[in-house]
Amino acid sequence: MAPKKRSSLFSYTTPILIGNCKVVVEAGKFSSEINENSLEISLAKNAKVKISVVDDGYCSKEGEIPMNSGYEENGNYCFLLINPKDVDAKTKSLLQEVLRIYSKELPAMNYAANTGKESQFLERCVSNGKYCTLVLKTKDDIEPEEVIAAITYQIVPADMQIAEVPLAAVKSVYQLKGIGHLIYMELRKRLQGVGVRTVLCWGDKESELFWLKQIIGDLGGDVTSDGSVSTHVVTGKVRKTLNFCSALCSGAWILAPSWLKESVRTGKFIDEMPFILRDEDYELKYRTKLKGAVLRAKTYPQALLKGYDICLAAHVHPPVGTLSAIVKSAGGNVIHGLDQVKDYSKTIFVACEEDMDEALSAVKKGIWTFSSDWFMNCIMKQELDLGAPQFAESL
Repeated sequence: MAPKKRSSLFSYTTPILIGNCKVVVEAGKFSSEINENSLEISLAKNAKVKISVVDDGYCSKEGEIPMNSGYEENGNYCFLLINPKDVDAKTKSLLQEVLRIYSKELPAMNYAANTGKESQFLERCVSNGKYCTLVLKTKDDIEPEEVIAAITYQIVPADMQIAEVPLAAVKSVYQLKGIGHLIYMELRKRLQGVGVRTVLCWGDKESELFWLKQIIGDLGGDVTSDGSVSTHVVTGKVRKTLNFCSALCSGAWILAPSWLKESVRTGKFIDEMPFILRDEDYELKYRTKLKGAVLRAKTYPQALLKGYDICLAAHVHPPVGTLSAIVKSAGGNVIHGLDQVKDYSKTIFVACEEDMDEALSAVKKGIWTFSSDWFMNCIMKQELDLGAPQFAESL
């Protein structure tokens, strides 16, 4: 990034902001040059330079939510950095409100992971002078005063380029409005301003997705809950869920978590091929490696069932709604009932034992008839095995 140059005519009242610091030059004339990592000031003798930390416990204009954030247009909210070592009544009151938010929004953190017994972890993190807490709150002149979101963190003493974040939460009534991302970006800006380059985030199930969104967003990606539009699935295990199956059928990469870690380390998404997930349970069950299924689906995405009508019996498992979505992601067409069959040779009837009569009827008509286990095996392996024993033969 090219340095930003300021005019050589500035009064001492004009502050220069860099990182989380405010620089005031007491001189009639001076010039400055600023970039991401440094500030150079040229001035005459007898001039003074005062440097102060912006994060001094007061809400500042710099901390206001931007009007284009889509959240609040009247500027009634600001960021505030709280240090539990401050013993004033206001700090104590705000920390208690933060603790209440954490207790409600992060319930699993109230209990020890190894024993399940109630823990004082939340209180220790919030009240211990080891950690500071960045909060998003209403301004002091707004009643009632309210904490909306909070992130508790520390810069690791052994490595000042690393910050540790054990807790982060948004009040439930403000969730799904971009507030979590807003406070995360504010924290990241402040940490980068003091040289922190790595943020280590703890996470329970409630916060895991939030942190993944921030990490992936930083790399230029996005997080979706729709497997059929996913390009990458990062997981430690193969799962027979709707989203996993839809993503696999659609040609998504199925990757080990180490791919995301290495991408973060390098600052960009890296080559996926070396990080395709290896899952021993998958290999034992399907007698093949997941890599083959992933590459087949990538070569022919949403094509496994292309040209086939899939008729689902009423009692199949997974349920009809789930299987219908998987069929569509694999390029097939769902029909409802054998009376809708147009081409017997291009129809597959998926049934279970409770649907025996209907299955036998389908077999007599020359319709391919298989169990739901057969169907899921085809999906997981990305191979349409029409040579397998049909439903009635497999019983």
